[in-house]
Amino acid sequence: ILNTWLDKNHRIRLGKTGYSLRGCAFIDNDWSHHGYASLDKMLQKSIIKKVTNHAQSSIANYKVELRKKLSWMHFACHSNVWHHSTENDHGVLRDTHIRGNDEPHAYFYQLFNCKSGRFTEDNFIGGAYVFGKKAPHSLAAIASAKSGAMTQFNRFYGPMGDGELIGPAFRDWFAGAAPYNNDERRWWYGLTILGDPIANWTTPVVPRQTAPAEGTVFNHYPRWTTLTWQKVPMKKGTYDYEVQVDYKYGKKWASQDGRSYIKKRLP
Repeated sequence: ILNTWLDKNHRIRLGKTGYSLRGCAFIDNDWSHHGYASLDKMLQKSIIKKVTNHAQSSIANYKVELRKKLSWMHFACHSNVWHHSTENDHGVLRDTHIRGNDEPHAYFYQLFNCKSGRFTEDNFIGGAYVFGKKAPHSLAAIASAKSGAMTQFNRFYGPMGDGELIGPAFRDWFAGAAPYNNDERRWWYGLTILGDPIANWTTPVVPRQTAPAEGTVFNHYPRWTTLTWQKVPMKKGTYDYEVQVDYKYGKKWASQDGRSYIKKRLP
């Protein structure tokens, strides 16, 4: 399981699985007042699907959203270690469903579901989201190992929207509320990150090189060339990418001299 997930993580970081800039806030009846749950602090509201209508927040409809390729899925419903349930249709989504035909396709999950992150139990449902063999894009999830969940989402999604990694954003969210009152302890103790803590919703967004073309051979000297990429479709923030260029003469690669020849800030 671990090797499969690590291989998936590597492919995502290389840009092999594409990316998504869309999100979904799927909120069951008891928490429908959460609205977008501050997911719009990270993603543009126009590309977030909000499901809070009591008639729509069913397991059947959640399965439809679950199969969509999303950047973030924020899902709130009642749960235990092995299954979710919604009030609308008394529907049940089990860990076996997620490991089976109801595979999740988002990159990140906010599981506002009691006990879904109890990693000390076999086949816990939070693990199915991240480590399941049929979860092709999952990098990480926030979940609780007991009754409770994250609240005050704006303090988490805001920094994530500014480019913070999920691990530091979670740490700062937790530390920033100290000292905790009894209600906060009841809700927050037991929260955990499942998966990769040094990823961000921007991680799969890898720039595609457009020139020079793959396999291009340079016969001129000096061998100056211009490297170009497709524009990264980010709407918020500035992101740095590091480029490594190797030079081969005949059958021998030139030794690295540690000097920086290329530095490009992409929008």
